[in-house]
Amino acid sequence: MLMSVFPQKTKSPEMSGYLQRIALSLALASLGASGLVGCAQLRNSKHNVKDCSATICQPSDPIPNQTLRVIKFDSRQPVQLTEVAESIYGWPISNATLKEVRDLTFEECLRLASDGAPIAQQIESHRQWLQSLGKLPQALDSAFCSQANYERSVHAATALEAYLNLTEVYSQQPIIDQTHTVLRDAEGALSKFRDAGVDVPGDSSELFRQHLELDQQVAELRFNQGRLNDGLETLLQLKHESTLPIWTAFVATAHDSISTEEELAVSIALSNRGDLLALEKLAANACCLSPESIAGIAGSANPLLGAGLSLPGPAKWWQCMLRDEIECLKNSAATERQKQLQSLVLAKRDQIRLEVQEALHSLRRHRELLDIKQQQLQSLCEAETAATLAKDERPIDFEKHLEQSIEQLRHTSEIVHEILAIEKDYIRLQNAQGTLLPSY
Repeated sequence: MLMSVFPQKTKSPEMSGYLQRIALSLALASLGASGLVGCAQLRNSKHNVKDCSATICQPSDPIPNQTLRVIKFDSRQPVQLTEVAESIYGWPISNATLKEVRDLTFEECLRLASDGAPIAQQIESHRQWLQSLGKLPQALDSAFCSQANYERSVHAATALEAYLNLTEVYSQQPIIDQTHTVLRDAEGALSKFRDAGVDVPGDSSELFRQHLELDQQVAELRFNQGRLNDGLETLLQLKHESTLPIWTAFVATAHDSISTEEELAVSIALSNRGDLLALEKLAANACCLSPESIAGIAGSANPLLGAGLSLPGPAKWWQCMLRDEIECLKNSAATERQKQLQSLVLAKRDQIRLEVQEALHSLRRHRELLDIKQQQLQSLCEAETAATLAKDERPIDFEKHLEQSIEQLRHTSEIVHEILAIEKDYIRLQNAQGTLLPSY
């Protein structure tokens, strides 16, 4: 049920996007060295397009390893979900009795992840280096900052997904313990009935098998708990000196301010995504690149700017012979470079639209599943209440009662899963829109 948020060995679409972002960082570096000048005005929008020229990048100094506040285990805050689920006083899975945990709120996780995004730090470090050399015009400065802000958003979204996955681990543990208790109570009831000579349906070996299945789930949760704790330490640049588990003091909030109407959601994304704004800024100023930089960029391994930027063909060459050859070659190469960047802008816009649509489709799916799980749980509770009220007229079916009790706990577990899945969908949507982080 818990999904991995860390890179896999196979080259997934997400990893391809990661490599493309690194390539864009290299592209920005190449443009910085070439002396990009000028700053074309980006299009205005009714959805508050961010003015990149006013963007303030984060400091590039290395973020020192952080420490989290240590609190008494008994003073930890519960996982507070929505009104459809009660607050859950879960606990980390441990062989020893815990006395302390490291406290981490959702907001603090967001802040630490944003401050420690490694690609953003590299971009900002290069930006400051160019600034120290006096080779950082406003347009390039804006492109650097827009891309760095997007990298912060991507890193923060990854950390928050790990945070919510860890929250789910802690939320599932008490449900598993309750299921163990139901099974043990059923075993005791079976024993009492049979000692009294009452023949009731029930298989002790089946109950034992279910205990083993629960133990297997606990082992998986323990593995995920350790993996996610280690992952959060790395993503948030926390000190690795503490063996105390990270307690996720998550409190669900309303998302009324986030638009889920598709065209509006896409429009907001196209107005705010930092990686798109960076490409648009480069495309608008491509003609200002110095001719000395053309060979270096065109001959590089950079997939964003190196492809399709060869010198003009023979036909254009003979046309150039009729006028100023150098100026013609310069203009032709600049035009080709601008076309290449404009095609990248169009491809990026299509990619962003797809990312927003996928986030919205996933959000709708999990909302529908949550509604179905709630109805199923309500139906089970009503059936159990009706059977209890009619027990004088019709004896309670022991086997059916046990099955319904297990089903109720299973649906409760699935409801918790859907609620947290919806939270992750909102994070993905905000990241796709470029609105996860405040504007710097």
